[in-house]
Amino acid sequence: MAKILFVCTGNVFRSMSAELALKSADEEGRHTFSSAGTHAILTQPVRAETQERLKSWGADSSGHKPRLLTADMIKEADLVVAMGTDHRDFIEKTFGVRPVLFMKVAQGMEQGIPDLNEAIPDYRENREGSKLYIHGVVDLIFGNQEEFMERLPQFLKIAPAPKLAAKPPNGRPPSFRM
Repeated sequence: MAKILFVCTGNVFRSMSAELALKSADEEGRHTFSSAGTHAILTQPVRAETQERLKSWGADSSGHKPRLLTADMIKEADLVVAMGTDHRDFIEKTFGVRPVLFMKVAQGMEQGIPDLNEAIPDYRENREGSKLYIHGVVDLIFGNQEEFMERLPQFLKIAPAPKLAAKPPNGRPPSFRM
């Protein structure tokens, strides 16, 4: 069972949505999915617009608590998936691990999914634009569940082959005489 960790900034939008989307897509329970934020505020709630759109996909974020990314989370993960290029760069610089981007796994595209404030600079005043963007991102993530699951195995770490004994048990090489 592989452990996949999704990372964004606050862990209340993109990475959380990816965690919920992939948990629901993994019907056989072959993997564990979790999420964290590079700058998560542990008391920050999930926006109502995000909860609303997640519910439309059958996902419930009501029990979600943001988690701050730690070195232990990185070490325990078989695959770290960054939601944006800034997260990929932060993780590589801070932890020495270069994660793959969500869109690289899902669609083979080397691009991040921008955060709300990056896509809609006036998101606080532009409530309709914010809502449309949030819904679009949740739809993008959930809409790529199948593709992500299909392509996931090629991105997982491959366990090293077991080491062979340097010497045969009796200390001599085997004889192949017939």
